[in-house]
Amino acid sequence: MVKIYIASSFTMVDDVEALAKTLELHGHSITVKWWTREYEIEGEHIHTTELKVTNDNLDRDTFNNLNETTRSYWDDLNGVLDCDVFIFFAETNPRKYNGASVELGIALACFKPCFLLGELENSVLFSQLIHCDTVKELLNRINNICDMVYSPLCRHYKSKPKPCNYGTSHNVNCPYTFKKR
Repeated sequence: MVKIYIASSFTMVDDVEALAKTLELHGHSITVKWWTREYEIEGEHIHTTELKVTNDNLDRDTFNNLNETTRSYWDDLNGVLDCDVFIFFAETNPRKYNGASVELGIALACFKPCFLLGELENSVLFSQLIHCDTVKELLNRINNICDMVYSPLCRHYKSKPKPCNYGTSHNVNCPYTFKKR
């Protein structure tokens, strides 16, 4: 079983949910199901699918000081740090992504295997993703990931990594020690 984090867009929630179900049917687990979250913002209960519109209507200080913003930040960060495999699930037409690109950067910094399902704009960082054209190809590559020669990909380290101490709620072994500045 491989622990997986799926990064994507709020506009792709239905597709992300279907991908997660497929991965789980094949014995894998999802570290954070961000697309299922309910938020309370200014007294209103808001589902993830409505969050982007709501957030865009808030000023930066209000948004940054929401309990839900902080909770989501730590949940997503820990989900990326806890995963064995990172999937960037993009649309078929290349475009920019905000949070998913940040999450990808974290995964790349931790030397996680990063897969791309869909298309992204050209970027040197995206060049290091393992591109898969279909969910079947993605599943095959994930299932074979532990066959790779030494790497921190599936937590099969030749030497024990240093514990990561990034954040008070994080208790996952990461190959590098991060420090808050």
